[in-house]
Amino acid sequence: MFWVTLAGVVVVALYTTVAAWQAELTRNQISLGYPARLRIMDVWILPNDFALSKELRASASVINTGRETATITDTWCLPYWETGKPPMIRPYLDPAHKNLCGDLTAGPGVTDTKVLDPGRNDLWNFTIKVPDKYAAIDLYILGAVAYSDRLTERRWVLFGRRYDRTERRFIAVNIPEYENQIPE
Repeated sequence: MFWVTLAGVVVVALYTTVAAWQAELTRNQISLGYPARLRIMDVWILPNDFALSKELRASASVINTGRETATITDTWCLPYWETGKPPMIRPYLDPAHKNLCGDLTAGPGVTDTKVLDPGRNDLWNFTIKVPDKYAAIDLYILGAVAYSDRLTERRWVLFGRRYDRTERRFIAVNIPEYENQIPE
Protein backbone atom coordinates (compact mmCIF):
# COMPACT_ATOMS: atom_id res chain seq x y z
CA MET A 1 0.00 0.00 0.00
CA PHE A 2 2.89 2.33 0.78
CA TRP A 3 4.33 1.92 -2.71
CA VAL A 4 0.99 2.62 -4.36
CA THR A 5 0.56 5.82 -2.33
CA LEU A 6 4.15 6.89 -3.09
CA ALA A 7 3.64 6.25 -6.80
CA GLY A 8 0.43 8.30 -6.71
CA VAL A 9 2.22 11.22 -5.04
CA VAL A 10 5.02 11.08 -7.63
CA VAL A 11 2.52 11.02 -10.50
CA VAL A 12 0.61 14.00 -9.08
CA ALA A 13 3.88 15.94 -8.59
CA LEU A 14 4.94 15.18 -12.17
CA TYR A 15 1.55 16.26 -13.58
CA THR A 16 1.68 19.48 -11.54
CA THR A 17 5.21 20.23 -12.75
CA VAL A 18 4.32 19.51 -16.39
CA ALA A 19 1.14 21.62 -16.16
CA ALA A 20 3.09 24.58 -14.70
CA TRP A 21 5.74 24.20 -17.40
CA GLN A 22 3.08 24.11 -20.14
CA ALA A 23 1.35 27.18 -18.69
CA GLU A 24 4.66 29.10 -18.65
CA LEU A 25 5.41 27.94 -22.21
CA THR A 26 1.99 29.16 -23.36
CA ARG A 27 2.49 32.53 -21.66
CA ASN A 28 5.92 32.86 -23.32
CA GLN A 29 4.41 32.12 -26.73
CA ILE A 30 1.75 34.80 -26.18
CA SER A 31 4.46 37.24 -25.06
CA LEU A 32 6.43 36.55 -28.23
CA GLY A 33 3.34 37.08 -30.39
CA TYR A 34 2.16 40.22 -28.59
CA PRO A 35 5.25 41.92 -27.12
CA ALA A 36 5.63 45.28 -25.44
CA ARG A 37 5.63 47.96 -28.14
CA LEU A 38 6.61 51.54 -27.41
CA ARG A 39 5.61 54.47 -29.61
CA ILE A 40 6.50 58.15 -29.47
CA MET A 41 3.39 60.31 -29.76
CA ASP A 42 1.97 63.71 -28.87
CA VAL A 43 5.05 65.76 -29.75
CA TRP A 44 4.21 69.45 -29.38
CA ILE A 45 5.67 72.90 -28.76
CA LEU A 46 4.23 76.13 -27.34
CA PRO A 47 4.05 78.72 -28.69
CA ASN A 48 3.96 77.13 -32.14
CA ASP A 49 5.24 80.29 -33.81
CA PHE A 50 9.01 80.74 -33.46
CA ALA A 51 8.71 84.52 -33.84
CA LEU A 52 6.76 84.77 -30.58
CA SER A 53 9.41 83.48 -28.21
CA LYS A 54 13.14 82.76 -27.87
CA GLU A 55 12.33 79.70 -25.79
CA LEU A 56 9.69 77.07 -26.54
CA ARG A 57 8.05 74.64 -24.14
CA ALA A 58 7.96 71.13 -25.61
CA SER A 59 6.69 67.69 -24.73
CA ALA A 60 6.71 64.15 -26.14
CA SER A 61 5.02 60.97 -24.85
CA VAL A 62 6.41 57.42 -24.75
CA ILE A 63 3.39 55.09 -24.83
CA ASN A 64 3.29 51.29 -24.46
CA THR A 65 0.81 50.08 -27.10
CA GLY A 66 1.76 46.41 -26.66
CA ARG A 67 0.31 43.70 -24.42
CA GLU A 68 3.36 43.16 -22.19
CA THR A 69 5.06 45.41 -19.66
CA ALA A 70 8.08 47.29 -21.02
CA THR A 71 11.13 48.04 -18.88
CA ILE A 72 12.93 51.11 -20.22
CA THR A 73 16.69 50.63 -20.08
CA ASP A 74 17.91 53.82 -21.79
CA THR A 75 16.63 56.98 -23.48
CA TRP A 76 17.97 59.53 -25.94
CA CYS A 77 16.10 62.68 -26.92
CA LEU A 78 17.39 65.79 -28.63
CA PRO A 79 15.84 68.95 -30.09
CA TYR A 80 17.89 69.59 -33.21
CA TRP A 81 17.98 72.52 -35.67
CA GLU A 82 19.10 71.54 -39.18
CA THR A 83 18.88 72.82 -42.75
CA GLY A 84 17.31 70.07 -44.87
CA LYS A 85 17.24 66.44 -43.74
CA PRO A 86 18.81 65.25 -40.47
CA PRO A 87 22.44 64.08 -40.68
CA MET A 88 23.43 60.52 -41.58
CA ILE A 89 24.90 59.93 -38.11
CA ARG A 90 22.27 60.42 -35.44
CA PRO A 91 23.37 63.41 -33.33
CA TYR A 92 21.87 62.09 -30.09
CA LEU A 93 24.45 59.27 -30.10
CA ASP A 94 27.12 61.86 -29.24
CA PRO A 95 27.48 61.61 -25.42
CA ALA A 96 27.47 65.42 -25.17
CA HIS A 97 23.95 65.47 -26.69
CA LYS A 98 22.58 62.22 -25.27
CA ASN A 99 19.49 63.44 -23.50
CA LEU A 100 18.94 67.17 -23.88
CA CYS A 101 15.21 66.61 -23.39
CA GLY A 102 15.93 65.55 -19.81
CA ASP A 103 14.66 62.54 -17.92
CA LEU A 104 11.27 60.97 -18.46
CA THR A 105 8.56 61.96 -15.99
CA ALA A 106 5.75 59.64 -14.99
CA GLY A 107 2.49 59.89 -16.88
CA PRO A 108 -0.97 59.38 -15.31
CA GLY A 109 -1.13 56.19 -13.24
CA VAL A 110 2.61 55.49 -13.63
CA THR A 111 4.78 55.35 -10.52
CA ASP A 112 8.07 54.14 -12.03
CA THR A 113 9.36 55.85 -15.18
CA LYS A 114 11.38 52.75 -16.05
CA VAL A 115 8.41 50.35 -16.13
CA LEU A 116 5.49 50.92 -18.51
CA ASP A 117 2.47 48.64 -18.30
CA PRO A 118 0.31 48.24 -21.43
CA GLY A 119 -1.60 51.45 -22.20
CA ARG A 120 0.55 53.65 -19.92
CA ASN A 121 2.84 56.52 -20.88
CA ASP A 122 5.78 58.60 -19.68
CA LEU A 123 6.61 62.14 -20.77
CA TRP A 124 9.53 64.29 -21.75
CA ASN A 125 8.94 67.94 -20.83
CA PHE A 126 11.70 70.29 -21.96
CA THR A 127 12.52 73.71 -23.39
CA ILE A 128 14.04 74.56 -26.76
CA LYS A 129 16.05 77.69 -27.44
CA VAL A 130 15.11 79.33 -30.75
CA PRO A 131 18.17 80.40 -32.79
CA ASP A 132 18.32 83.89 -34.31
CA LYS A 133 18.09 82.61 -37.90
CA TYR A 134 15.23 80.19 -37.29
CA ALA A 135 13.44 81.01 -40.57
CA ALA A 136 15.98 79.14 -42.71
CA ILE A 137 16.27 75.95 -40.63
CA ASP A 138 14.00 73.11 -39.53
CA LEU A 139 13.33 71.96 -35.97
CA TYR A 140 13.60 68.21 -35.34
CA ILE A 141 12.96 66.16 -32.21
CA LEU A 142 15.21 63.10 -32.57
CA GLY A 143 15.83 60.16 -30.28
CA ALA A 144 15.51 56.55 -29.26
CA VAL A 145 14.20 54.47 -26.38
CA ALA A 146 15.75 51.10 -25.50
CA TYR A 147 13.53 48.69 -23.58
CA SER A 148 13.03 45.03 -22.77
CA ASP A 149 10.01 42.86 -22.15
CA ARG A 150 9.28 40.04 -19.70
CA LEU A 151 11.36 37.63 -21.76
CA THR A 152 14.25 40.15 -21.70
CA GLU A 153 14.05 40.66 -25.45
CA ARG A 154 15.82 44.00 -26.02
CA ARG A 155 13.99 46.33 -28.39
CA TRP A 156 14.41 49.88 -29.66
CA VAL A 157 12.05 52.53 -30.91
CA LEU A 158 13.77 55.24 -32.96
CA PHE A 159 11.98 58.50 -33.63
CA GLY A 160 12.50 61.57 -35.72
CA ARG A 161 9.91 64.31 -36.00
CA ARG A 162 10.20 67.51 -38.06
CA TYR A 163 8.13 70.57 -37.26
CA ASP A 164 6.01 71.46 -40.28
CA ARG A 165 5.40 75.22 -40.11
CA THR A 166 2.50 75.07 -42.57
CA GLU A 167 0.64 72.35 -40.63
CA ARG A 168 1.91 73.67 -37.26
CA ARG A 169 2.63 70.16 -36.03
CA PHE A 170 5.41 67.57 -35.88
CA ILE A 171 5.50 65.06 -38.74
CA ALA A 172 7.39 61.75 -38.65
CA VAL A 173 10.41 61.77 -40.95
CA ASN A 174 10.43 59.10 -43.63
CA ILE A 175 13.98 57.91 -42.91
CA PRO A 176 14.40 54.37 -41.42
CA GLU A 177 17.50 55.39 -39.42
CA TYR A 178 15.33 57.88 -37.54
CA GLU A 179 11.82 56.36 -37.52
CA ASN A 180 11.80 52.63 -36.81
CA GLN A 181 11.12 49.74 -34.40
CA ILE A 182 14.01 47.30 -33.87
CA PRO A 183 13.31 44.39 -34.05
CA GLU A 184 10.08 44.73 -36.03
